[in-house]
Amino acid sequence: MKLSNIVLSTILVFLFIGCSSSTPSPYSINVQKNNGAIIIYRPDNNIWRYKRFNIYINDKYVDMLRNKSHFIYKTNPGKYTVELKEDIDLNPNNYKVIISLNKGKVKYVRLGTDSIEGHLKLKKVRKNTAISDEWNKKKY
Repeated sequence: MKLSNIVLSTILVFLFIGCSSSTPSPYSINVQKNNGAIIIYRPDNNIWRYKRFNIYINDKYVDMLRNKSHFIYKTNPGKYTVELKEDIDLNPNNYKVIISLNKGKVKYVRLGTDSIEGHLKLKKVRKNTAISDEWNKKKY
């Protein structure tokens, strides 16, 4: 009996740890004063929801961006080229933006559309006008 209680307790601990660990909200990220962060995010969009994009920063692959997702890139101040490449083999679309990152600052980059029928665009945006804690529930 004691062994089964230990096994059950261990499983419950791992379940609780797994449920509590997630990426931080892109709205509430904090950076140290000598570093900065680039947050690339993509709000919900039903028309383009199946498209996936590979994220490249300064020509180096870092992650994939899906519908209703975000990626936080903590780094040193400097100039960065953020590029999203469509995750398909035939004629993929590429989106690019250049970011100048200062010490202690967070820059936001949004992949989305201006209207539900619009074409996807990658653009720099301001935190206060573009993103909140409910960013992933908003639709275009």
